[in-house]
Amino acid sequence: MSRKEIIYLVLNALSGGGQAVTNHPFSEQQIGDEIDLLRLDLLRRSKEVIDYTRYYQLLDCVQVGYVENPSCFSHFPVSEVVLRTKDRMPAFFVPTGKKLVHYIGSADWMQPYHLVSSDAFPYSRYKKYTFPEAIYRDGYFYLAHVPSNLSRIGIQAIFEQPHLVTSQFPCCEDKAYPIPGEYIPILVNRLVEIYKTHGSFLLPQPNTQSYQSPVVSQK
Repeated sequence: MSRKEIIYLVLNALSGGGQAVTNHPFSEQQIGDEIDLLRLDLLRRSKEVIDYTRYYQLLDCVQVGYVENPSCFSHFPVSEVVLRTKDRMPAFFVPTGKKLVHYIGSADWMQPYHLVSSDAFPYSRYKKYTFPEAIYRDGYFYLAHVPSNLSRIGIQAIFEQPHLVTSQFPCCEDKAYPIPGEYIPILVNRLVEIYKTHGSFLLPQPNTQSYQSPVVSQK
């Protein structure tokens, strides 16, 4: 089910219920934003074992481009080609003990890249065997040992606000909203109840600070 379909479920429940809603009508944008916040709250607070694969978004259209002498890698050899994602990535949700992303690599999903720490990245050329590598810094992925003419990559991850992902990456527009289907009625009912009781909704906002990649284990 898409995000828009979930929004319509909330609107239908609000208009069809017996109890009046003080601030009705709510805008689709507001409801959509708060669906994202409820999903994030569910991820943060759940005490059950979560199948995180059901929250992933798959992007095969993340554009990358050449970076000349990236300032954050002053010790990186000038002769090495470094690519970077063209746009800043929306904030990730990183489960405890898990990787920042489940997959980063070629857009055909056939060649995963090694996600490494920023400290190790400049010295990867000294390894006996080199593999495509990536680090995440200040909202961008930097790539080394990849084809210089590479134009896009694939990323599979959990994002805090799915709607920011769909608005930024057209390849994700019409895909199902990243939440298990059995949680949709729970999400809709909770949101409707909050609207009818309080006339407004407030949850802690998503993380707006850039995530600095640690030494990442490949679990």
